[in-house]
Amino acid sequence: MLRKGFLILSLPFVCGAISKTNSVKQNAKYSIKNTNILQKDSKNHKNTLMVKVRIHKNKREILLSGYNVSVGHNKQSFNFDKKKLLVRRSNNKILFKYEDNKNSEVFKILNSSKLQISGEFLRSKLRSLPKKVEIYINPKGRGLDLIVEVGIDEYLLGVLPSEMPASWPLEALKAQAVASRSYVLHKMKSSGKKHFHLESSTLDQVFRYRPQLGKVFEKKIKKAIQQTSGVLLVDSSEQVYKSYYHADCGGRTEGEFFVWKSGIKNKVVRDSFCPLSPQANWKHKISRRSLKYKMEKYLGEKIILQKILSQRKTPSGRQWMLRIGHYKNNPLKPVELSANQLREAVGYNKIKSAFFEFKRNRNQILFYGKGHGHGVGLCQWGTRALAKRGVGFEDILAHYYKEASLYSVISNKNKDAEKWALLW
Repeated sequence: MLRKGFLILSLPFVCGAISKTNSVKQNAKYSIKNTNILQKDSKNHKNTLMVKVRIHKNKREILLSGYNVSVGHNKQSFNFDKKKLLVRRSNNKILFKYEDNKNSEVFKILNSSKLQISGEFLRSKLRSLPKKVEIYINPKGRGLDLIVEVGIDEYLLGVLPSEMPASWPLEALKAQAVASRSYVLHKMKSSGKKHFHLESSTLDQVFRYRPQLGKVFEKKIKKAIQQTSGVLLVDSSEQVYKSYYHADCGGRTEGEFFVWKSGIKNKVVRDSFCPLSPQANWKHKISRRSLKYKMEKYLGEKIILQKILSQRKTPSGRQWMLRIGHYKNNPLKPVELSANQLREAVGYNKIKSAFFEFKRNRNQILFYGKGHGHGVGLCQWGTRALAKRGVGFEDILAHYYKEASLYSVISNKNKDAEKWALLW
C-alpha cells in the first residue's frame, strides 16, 4: 500500500535573464491518488512506471525474428525454435506463419485482436525489441500494430539520443530528459483506453529500443536520466506539463495555440542562443503544378491555385493563416489553411518552419525562412548554446517554459511506486 505525505520540492524558475540559482523551496504535502499504470518490472524486481510505445502502425504484415520464440493467445501458447515469424491480419483475426521442425510452413489463425510474443533477441527488420511484445488489430485501419512495453528510464534511454545528439553537453541532455519525461507522463495520462501511450516517431518522441551508442555516450545518457530522476515540469494547477520541444526556434519561440489551434497561448521567448544551427536559414523551391498536386492530395478536393496571400501572422512573426486560391467546385469558397497545414502537405523537411516568406518566380514558388520545427517550448540548439555557456538544466528549462514550474518528487524510501503516485 502506498503511504501519504511525501516531500515535493519545487525548483523555482527564474524569469528574465538567465542565472545559476539552485535554490530549493519546500511545498505543502500532497495526498496520494491511485494509479493503474504502476507495474512490476521483472528485470529490476520493483514497481516502476511502464510505458507502451507503438513501433509499427497499421501494417498489413509484421515480420519478427528471434530465438526460442513463444506466441501466446488467451491461455494458449505456441513455442518453436525457428528464427522467423510472420504475422498478418485476416479480417478481424490474426494469422501467423512459421516453419515447423520439418521445414514445412504452418499457419495458425486466432480469433483474437491481440497476440503476445516473447523470445530472445527479438527484432523487427533492423529494430531491436524487448523480450516481450504485443501485436494488436488496429481498431481504425485494416492492419496490425506492434507495441512494446518498457520502464520509464528504459524509454528515456531510447528517446534522448534519438532526439538530441549524445555528444552535446550534459546539462543540455538533462534539460531534454526532463522535457521528455514530462511529455510522456502527460501523454500517458491522456491516452485513455488506447492500447498504447505514444508513437515511436516524431508524432510523439522518436524512440529506439537500446540504441547502439558506445560505452561513453551510453554512460552519459544514463547519467542525464539518473541526475534528473523524478524531476518534472508542472503547470499552475500542478498537473504534468505537456512540454513540447523542437530543433531550432529561429530566434523566437511560438505559442502552442498558433500551431495546433488548441492549448495555451505560450509567451514568446526571444532566443539569441541558436545561431549555430545548421537549419538557421533554409530555402525550398517548388513548382506551382507540384504544389497544386500536394494541396489537392492533402485537402481531398480539386482547387484552383492562385497567388499565395499571407492572411495573418503570429505574435512571434511566423506565418499563421494563408490563402492559396479557391475550390474548383465552389469558386466563392477560398482555400484557407494554416502554415502548419501547408508544412504538413508539402513536407515538414521541405518547409522547415512557419518562420518563412515566399515569392513567385514564373511557374515556381520559393519559400525561404529560418528555424526548424514548430517552435513551441524548448529550442534544442538554443539549449546546446546555453549549456556550453555553463547554464544549468534548471535555468535552461526556466528560459523556455515560462508557464511551468520544475518539481522534484521524492518519497521517504525513494521507491518509484511511491514517487510516481503523487502525480496522478
